[in-house]
Amino acid sequence: MAWIDKVNNVLRDVGELADDGINRVKNGVTAKQEQTKIDALYRRAGQLLFDEYEKTGHCDERLRSIFIDIQRHQEILAGLNPQQNTTAQDVHCTRVYGQSDPAQGVGRTRPCPVCGTLCIDSAAYCTQCGNSLQ
Repeated sequence: MAWIDKVNNVLRDVGELADDGINRVKNGVTAKQEQTKIDALYRRAGQLLFDEYEKTGHCDERLRSIFIDIQRHQEILAGLNPQQNTTAQDVHCTRVYGQSDPAQGVGRTRPCPVCGTLCIDSAAYCTQCGNSLQ
């Protein structure tokens, strides 16, 4: 009977290791989801600061060069596809308000509940984090 006790002990140890591994995976997934939410909030805060800068021209001096770089890259982006009427501001409006001008062919969108990225209404998964949108 000693070998049955050894087998039972090994099986118990394997079960404990499996439980520990499952908990680590769950914690890792939860941590990733929380980090994704934090990143989305940082992006949102930055967007609010940038919007205020564009509206008033005023900002903290530490942010001015970043905002100038953003504007420069928006101009580059707008020049990459001159046939398309969508501007960086149109994309921003879609991201913030969840809708756009259908004449521009973008259609209605909705934010991902995990990371905040706007996805087309008909999308099954978020293009940023892969979260199911169903």
